[in-house]
Amino acid sequence: MPKLAIRTVFIVGYPGETEKEFQTLLDFMEEMRFDHAGAFQFSFEPGTVSEALGDPLPAEVKEERYQRLMELQQTISLQINQTFVGQTLDVLVEGFNNGITMGARTGMRRKSMGWC
Repeated sequence: MPKLAIRTVFIVGYPGETEKEFQTLLDFMEEMRFDHAGAFQFSFEPGTVSEALGDPLPAEVKEERYQRLMELQQTISLQINQTFVGQTLDVLVEGFNNGITMGARTGMRRKSMGWC
């Protein structure tokens, strides 16, 4: 399916996550080269199923891992987007911001998405 785009979201700082496991995630992202990846930091919420896990990872560790993951994805996204330089693409306009900029996406696997 050559026009398929793959997007995902990851949790960083999940209780018990080791540096080695986190590095495995980064290696996986580098290999997969997702079209779009997001992340959020695990947050302890009393009264939820995960309450029994506690919140053993310091906030600084979760933030640092979040930043590393997002920096990697930013690098991957830049490389993907650079393949579009010099091309003219049909896009679906998804919205306008102040009537000046617009959000749009292509129908291609390696889609361009964002405000331009």
